[in-house]
Amino acid sequence: MHIIIMSGTSGSGKNTYIQKHYPTAAVVSADDFFEKSGVYVFDHNKLSEAHGECFFNFLTLLFNKNELIVVNNTNTSVIEMAPYVAAANAFKASLELITLIKDPVLCAERNVHGVPLKSIQNMLFKIKSRTIPKNWNFTLITEITTD
Repeated sequence: MHIIIMSGTSGSGKNTYIQKHYPTAAVVSADDFFEKSGVYVFDHNKLSEAHGECFFNFLTLLFNKNELIVVNNTNTSVIEMAPYVAAANAFKASLELITLIKDPVLCAERNVHGVPLKSIQNMLFKIKSRTIPKNWNFTLITEITTD
């Protein structure tokens, strides 16, 4: 099994990247919790529940031995990634981290969730200042700066 953890601010192009490079992957995302009948309705009060459901879906895919699983959340900090890394290690899956870096003003303009520029700037700061633990054994850590 191979696990890809996507990281990037809202509007950085994570969905587009996944569709282009991993069209057959099983994808889990907290955003899926907020999508009802094709309409995205975000409720900040249910964010913890959304991430819980996302992690549950990830574990289900691990138990079903899906060959390629993509975690499609912002994953701005190691705390956000830690449960996925621990579970992947427990299942002896290989891990890859792909971080998309894009101009925060552009991300604020194009993100579909209405995340304001200040929040996107904060996300980008967290991404750029994080330190990935050496014992996480990612097979590949890729940072992609896009226009």
